[in-house]
Amino acid sequence: MRRILLLTLICGLVAAQQTQPPTSPTPSEEPPLPTIRVGVEEVVAPVLVSDRTGANVDGLRPDQFRLYDNGKEQNIHVDVTFVPISMVIAIQANAGVESNRMVDAVEEGIHQLRSRPKDRRRVLLLIGETRDLASEAKPRETLISLQVNNVAFYSVDMSRLIATLTAAPQPGRPDNLPPAMHSMPSNVAPTPTAVDQLYGTGDVGRAEFIPLMVEIFKDVKAIFKANPVELFTRGTGGTEFSFFRQRGLEEAIEQIGADLHSQYLITYNPNNKQEGGFHEISAEVIGHPNYRLQIRPGYWLATKQ
Repeated sequence: MRRILLLTLICGLVAAQQTQPPTSPTPSEEPPLPTIRVGVEEVVAPVLVSDRTGANVDGLRPDQFRLYDNGKEQNIHVDVTFVPISMVIAIQANAGVESNRMVDAVEEGIHQLRSRPKDRRRVLLLIGETRDLASEAKPRETLISLQVNNVAFYSVDMSRLIATLTAAPQPGRPDNLPPAMHSMPSNVAPTPTAVDQLYGTGDVGRAEFIPLMVEIFKDVKAIFKANPVELFTRGTGGTEFSFFRQRGLEEAIEQIGADLHSQYLITYNPNNKQEGGFHEISAEVIGHPNYRLQIRPGYWLATKQ
């Protein structure tokens, strides 16, 4: 049998509200919008800023940031100092996947983080497989719970690495090498985030992901059913790492720690709460158009009754 070990590390996090799982849509040609029983009072959006080499950028001032919610500029508070973190680590303790309940483990982690003090950030780290075959919880409801409770999700897994290395090259692409096999600039760690920024899709990948999130929230179809880890990491602004040997695991955890310590914490009370549905979040650093910002893509807000 598969066992999930949940270890709560009190390092720290920020405020959020508890939510109940949305009701399932009734069968129809166009599924109704999901029912979310909690409003959004404060949105927490940690942002990681990197330059064109992939190196983290520190020392920015709060007045250099601009954040937009559905294209509308928001009155934001930017904390440039390190905020304490409350972290839950979920570890897959066996080698099989037949009874993997990864989504249920994430739900339990969210439940533990809800009770943490409001002056702390909330982070959930999963170490194990990306697949899920036996959970009772649904990825859609779990993603909503992660976002409503302002939990950033990170993962360190082996199955994604194996799938990447054994996958056939995409037809028609002039460069058949996986991004991780490209050489990196000196003094730049070859993390998935840095590799994607230099050789991956960057903002294009974000733009393609947002419509998928909208479909997930509307419960149109079971997107990401085979790999909910990707949904959780990208949906909360976290990062997915892979490892094959112990040293790779250690390097991934070190990079997660470095990224968390380099993030700027942006919080705001949306000035457009009357707009129901998906709210897309974007941000920029004034005067630095070449900087890349890693931030949660958005959140779902119930329509005011």
